[in-house]
Amino acid sequence: MAICVQGIAQLDTSLSRSDVESMPRSREKVDALNFLSREFAFVKPSESLDLANEALRMALEISYKPGVAYAYRNLSNVFVSQESYSLGMEYLQNALSIFEETADSIGIANCYISLGHTFRKLEERNEELSYNLKAHEIFSSVGRLDRVGVTAHNLGETYLYMEEYDRAEELTRYAISINDSTENLAVLSSCYKVMGLLMSRRGDMKEAERYFQKVLELTRILRNGSQKFATVESMIQLARIKEIAGDKEAQLGFLLMAAEFCEENDLLSALEGIYVKLIRYFSNQRNSNKVQEYMADFDRVSAELTERDLLDRADLARNVINVYRLESEKLRLEEEAQQQKESIRRRNIGLALAIALLLLLAGVAIYVLRTNKRLSEQRQIIEQQNAHLENLNATKDKFFSIVAHDLRAPLNSLRAYSSFLVDHLEHVTKEELNEMGRELMSSTDNTLEMADNLITWARMQMKEFRLQPERLLPSELIAQVTSVYEKLAAKKKILLTTSIETDSSFVGDRGQLIFVIRNIVNNAIKFTASGGKIDIHAYDSGSRIGVSISDNGIGMSDEIKAQIFSITKTVEIPGTEGEKGTGLGLVLCQEFMALHHGEIKVESVEGEGTTFHVTMERNQDFS
Repeated sequence: MAICVQGIAQLDTSLSRSDVESMPRSREKVDALNFLSREFAFVKPSESLDLANEALRMALEISYKPGVAYAYRNLSNVFVSQESYSLGMEYLQNALSIFEETADSIGIANCYISLGHTFRKLEERNEELSYNLKAHEIFSSVGRLDRVGVTAHNLGETYLYMEEYDRAEELTRYAISINDSTENLAVLSSCYKVMGLLMSRRGDMKEAERYFQKVLELTRILRNGSQKFATVESMIQLARIKEIAGDKEAQLGFLLMAAEFCEENDLLSALEGIYVKLIRYFSNQRNSNKVQEYMADFDRVSAELTERDLLDRADLARNVINVYRLESEKLRLEEEAQQQKESIRRRNIGLALAIALLLLLAGVAIYVLRTNKRLSEQRQIIEQQNAHLENLNATKDKFFSIVAHDLRAPLNSLRAYSSFLVDHLEHVTKEELNEMGRELMSSTDNTLEMADNLITWARMQMKEFRLQPERLLPSELIAQVTSVYEKLAAKKKILLTTSIETDSSFVGDRGQLIFVIRNIVNNAIKFTASGGKIDIHAYDSGSRIGVSISDNGIGMSDEIKAQIFSITKTVEIPGTEGEKGTGLGLVLCQEFMALHHGEIKVESVEGEGTTFHVTMERNQDFS
């Protein structure tokens, strides 16, 4: 599904409610109402609710889905700001559903921003980070630089709260560069506040003070358009810095400045905390008159906040009723539309019957054509089955060839050695006896390996293998294999190294996967000369886990590469020290990987070395 880029148009930030009320009823008016509602959401909740409800009603009337979605998002912002999280989440999910239905990527990203803010208030940092990252990725992918500046700022602040200071600084500096270039001074102000808090936590009070002063400079430029919460926070932090420095006069100056700013901008929730700091300040100064004065101010603000909270909650209740009324009306209109569709459907039935007769005739013709096609397909199936039978016959011939020649030859060799020892033991020197013992051991090992592979292959042909899936770690499998082959590699003076770049687990059959890795490592040792190198590497590639085994041995030609996984075309290449094999091992490896719905691939250059790649799904379902 293609995702379109749409959303609320860019509006003049000087827009007032009276300007909007004078506009004719249209999509632009809905956008303007939603814009104002968003601006008032965290400052004047009741005003924001009225605007959002008006936008919702009008958007439903003119069937303007983006307007409906943004109205729901604004309602969510208000309810979350008043700590009514259940209703807030419900409205935000309504908005997100509409944006997903209309493939509106900008709307989806804006909802993710709201979800990030919601989980920030709930102090659920992992959820907050997840949604802020999603919003940032979407805005980056569609090239909305102004919104990238906002989401980078949000991410920087999230990492600050998570105490990942390096990441917080990286993203906040990135946000500063964007918002400075786009002249988004309000968001730039918040970025400076985050940098100030970051430097303060790192103990660099001089840099922290510089950034908080930058916030105040932007406040003087923006006036009413300033980021007010960033401004108040900066004033409070500057007072704290002066307190640490022992500059009591400057500390008081910033606290009084913050109190005055809150009074002017009706930020009562912040003002309550500032009065507490002033009471503590004058208490330390033993100024009882000032303590009583600010305690009275604190009581006044607390009472006003309580009264406002009650009024806001009453407004919330009334607006919830209004929203449900609008939704009921929406359902009624949808039912009427459904009835109209049903009426049209009945009228079309008669036409459909006439068309059905024509289709019946066409169906007869199609049936004849399909019958011929089925006959052709059946012929193809028979030909495929014949080809499969030929392949099975070739496989059988190869199996008996291995049993008759490759398995019989080493057994004859063992018999010859045994007969010689029985008849001529008294004439054999100790050195010759040791040499013959080593030859017998090597021949026996090769014969056992060959027999084991033959038995395993035969069991697979008879469908006797059953997967025993469990959750595995690549590092465990590799460690189990290297513990077996370290001595063999060292004996041949080959450097065997491992590199594990993932700690992700996956589901698979331990025995079969160890067989695959062990077989490839054994081949790598066999075809790598003394002084060579073999590296086993585990890695994570998204939804798949991979293990690669690389060597700088003799490599393979393209012709040999094309045959190594075929039972009917196996080639026998002696190792660098004459080691032998049947070629069955890699055939078994491929069949085991097929059982895992995985892959085994080979890259090789003759004379330069070989790399095998084994990959499988992280969460494969073997049920």
